[in-house]
Amino acid sequence: MKNSFNTGGNPTIMLYNMKKDVHSRFVIFENLAKVLIRRQLSNNFIFLTRYFGSFEEIVSKYKLDISSLDIFVINFLNKHMHSLDLIGFELNDYKSRCVKNLFFYEVKTKSSHNKAKFDICFSSYNTYNFLKEKGFEVFLISFILFENWNYSFNIHTLNSNKFRVYSRYKKIL
Repeated sequence: MKNSFNTGGNPTIMLYNMKKDVHSRFVIFENLAKVLIRRQLSNNFIFLTRYFGSFEEIVSKYKLDISSLDIFVINFLNKHMHSLDLIGFELNDYKSRCVKNLFFYEVKTKSSHNKAKFDICFSSYNTYNFLKEKGFEVFLISFILFENWNYSFNIHTLNSNKFRVYSRYKKIL
């Protein structure tokens, strides 16, 4: 079978502009955020929601005891899982895997030249606000990209004033 990238011994060069390739950028930086947060908090129970079909799938796969959580919150998380970027589990202890608390993270990137607020879709905005109202800690993980390939990585308590909310149908201020 012939490799579709075979160029007769010459290297195949693929050049991407991370400023314009938003899809690749958010996948890369969500994964980077997971690694950095796990390292910062010494907690391996932080997951990218995009790789799971539901909240229950994470709970089942990692054999977590969520009996301390409100069933209404569990059902909400199952329905709105993909409105979240990362979810963190604080355990009472690793042996029992009893969940003591949950943390939620929204990951955003922008260029250092961009002074505008971060954009967030309406469904994510509402999901994070609901979770804050229920007493959960919700964080904004911001990456600011500089021309020299450096970036700043910041963890903030999620503040609705830092966002410009949008919908597929209309812009919301």
